Amino acid sequence: MNTFKELKNLPSVKAQINFTLSYNNMQSFKDAFVSIKEAYPDIRLDDINVTLFQKSSFYFENENLMEIDKHLMSEEITRILRMDCERLSLNNFLRKTYLRLYLRYIKNKRYPLKCQALASTCFLDPYGNIFPCSVYNRKLLNVREMNNNFDYLWNTKDAKRLYYECATYLCPVCWSPCDAYSAIVGSLVKALFL
Repeated sequence: MNTFKELKNLPSVKAQINFTLSYNNMQSFKDAFVSIKEAYPDIRLDDINVTLFQKSSFYFENENLMEIDKHLMSEEITRILRMDCERLSLNNFLRKTYLRLYLRYIKNKRYPLKCQALASTCFLDPYGNIFPCSVYNRKLLNVREMNNNFDYLWNTKDAKRLYYECATYLCPVCWSPCDAYSAIVGSLVKALFL
């Protein structure tokens, strides 16, 4: 909290707190928010990003962890959305839309908007390997193979195949905020009316 307070005092920094809902902290967001508010009374929900636990065999290396109870998750997301009555901001809009659409994702086990993996996003690991996203363990290539030519990357047969797989639910089908936010922006009109 001391670091957060110091960062909030810097005019060029937009400091935020990230709260990841998982099976360890389900139903505790409100208590956490109240505790943060005691330490920093000016905190607003706009200062907090809320994400949901994701599994990934190569990024998080947590594939064996327990799944979150979908009913409890839905209840917690609904409680957070009810708490959020703040003015509209970009962070507020993205968080609320992400959470609202996560409820659809839980119900249908399909991402509610077209995935942007290998359309506008990709995941680059520390070794230079490029993947569609941080959840789909399908290495496309290494940046050393690209010769600084991103057109080459996006236009390979493998990239087109993986893009198709991600766009048509042939991947692990996540609603990770890393990709969900780009999907929201990429399908903004649809996101507003879902």
